[in-house]
Amino acid sequence: MGKLFLPRLQALHAFGPRQFAYSSGRSYKDALTLCICDWISAICSKCRIGLYCSDVAGAFEKVSSERLVNELAKLGLHHDMFKALCSWLEPRIAHVIVDNESSHHFVLKDMVFQGTVLGPPLWNLFFATCRHEVNKLEFREVVFADDLNCYRKFHSDCSTVFIDRQLHACQKSVHIWGQAHQVEFEASEECLHILCSKSPKGDNFKILGITFDTKLVMYAAVVSIVGEVGGKIKMLMRVRPFYSKLAMVSLYKCHILPFIESGTFAYYHAHPSLFRASPQ
Repeated sequence: MGKLFLPRLQALHAFGPRQFAYSSGRSYKDALTLCICDWISAICSKCRIGLYCSDVAGAFEKVSSERLVNELAKLGLHHDMFKALCSWLEPRIAHVIVDNESSHHFVLKDMVFQGTVLGPPLWNLFFATCRHEVNKLEFREVVFADDLNCYRKFHSDCSTVFIDRQLHACQKSVHIWGQAHQVEFEASEECLHILCSKSPKGDNFKILGITFDTKLVMYAAVVSIVGEVGGKIKMLMRVRPFYSKLAMVSLYKCHILPFIESGTFAYYHAHPSLFRASPQ
């Protein structure tokens, strides 16, 4: 059923226009590229960017089945597929077995059963409605699974106080949506920032594993990548006596090059001087 269900959801654009996880033809690289291009364009237009970052706590395990069924009903799915999905979402009895010893039975409900084929697309469908709340406040969302980042462009004349007020309003709207949908957000992962070349606000932050600074200079990201890659190269060189040159190149391409390239989409715009000398 998964092979039929996922293409149908994508054809209906059920995940929203800016969900980049669990969708064919999209990846985290696209999410990073979209963010960077939008932000650089805004800064070049003498704008400031208000950014709210958040992450869902226990995403797949906190899904209101009733609300998800209502969303499925709106899609106009075939009657048999809809019934099958409703049945799949019903509570299940489970137990844990360790060394042939079984735990007491317990109920699994209000979740999309992490590790299943249908879990990711159903989560995307459920989480998609959150974007409507932030869009009402003129914020754009970029979503990767349960990682929600919302930003809005402000004119350079807008005061920091005003932008902060709008960011807190965005955060509040997301929390209200979460309360209505039984979804909680990790307090430790939430942060508010103002991106600007002259008057930014906030500490460095991470999106999809990449460290950003509020001026988008990307110094911290380059420092991080140089440090981690340096360690990996040292480990690789230790095994050099045991492998041929061809094998060493293959190991480099397999274990190190993808790591370097994974962040290219986030810091490709950085000034060339940043790459000519290794940051200390």
